[in-house]
This record gives sequence, C-alpha cells and structure tokens, in this order.
Amino acid sequence: MATKIHYEDNIFYAESLLKTVKNGLLLEIDPEYFRDRLKEDILFAGSILDCMYSSLKSNSRLIKKNDYFRGLLRAKRNLAALLDDIIANKFTCLLPGPEGGEGRGELSEIRVSLRANPSAVFEDFARLRAAQKNDCEEIRALVENYHEERGNESDVISSDEFMLLLTPQETSP
Repeated sequence: MATKIHYEDNIFYAESLLKTVKNGLLLEIDPEYFRDRLKEDILFAGSILDCMYSSLKSNSRLIKKNDYFRGLLRAKRNLAALLDDIIANKFTCLLPGPEGGEGRGELSEIRVSLRANPSAVFEDFARLRAAQKNDCEEIRALVENYHEERGNESDVISSDEFMLLLTPQETSP
C-alpha cells in the first residue's frame, strides 16, 4: 500500500522544532527541567531529516523532488549549525556558572544523556553533526546534478516532427 509523504510539511515542522530548540538555548532556562527534552528534540529532528532524505533518494517519481531536496538541505544545514554552536559552547546560558561549574546553565547539563555520561552525548552530537554535513554535501551535489541534467534537456523537436506539424492535414468528407 502506497503512502503519501508530506515532505514540505515534515521539513517545515522539523525546522520549526530546531528553531524552538535554538531559541530555548538562548534563554536562561533551568537545565534540570529541560536538558533531556532538548537533547531528545535535537536527536529526533536529526532522525526525521535522515528518514526523509532516505525516502527522497529512493523515490524517483516525485515531481517536486528537487524542491524537497532544497528544503531538506536547508533543514540539515540548520541542524548542523545548531550542533556546531552547542559543541563550540556558543550558548552563554549553558556555560559554567561562577561557582566553578555547578551553577545553573552548565554546558555539560545539556550534554548529559538522561543524567548519565556527558561525553557520550557530546559524541552523539559530534557524530550527528558530521553526518548532517556529509548529507548536505550529497544533497548539494544532487541538486546541482539535477540542474545540469535539466539544462541538457530542452524542448527541441526534430526536423521530422516539425515537418509533420507543418504539413496540412487532409480532412475527410
């Protein structure tokens, strides 16, 4: 049974989720309330984008496939940029507090996996970032190849077809 995938809406929702996560990281929220959810949202968005990418690659019958690839490329770039910012400690609300790292908003707080091993989550984010950047390169190449293929295709008719179009047709009585 064939199912219809709503690529535009799915990509829009994943991008909206990433924007919400980034905006949340810009706030001075208490990590004990939100750290697990933020991590889960980031990993969820990455998983959804990966599923859509796999689906798009395998589906050769989409009319707007190139448009979907462009939207997916934008979303994957946004995810990679968010992960770059997290890994580079660019969110001041996540930096260690003045009490030697025990204050509110410590970066390791966002990196903990259900309060477990912080380095494991950091590694998960680094792997996810690398995968997103690799996918971005592949998608960019697919989009460029699509334009090159479309550029070579032109609506040219052969001389035989042209002559057929210009010959008067006989009408029967």
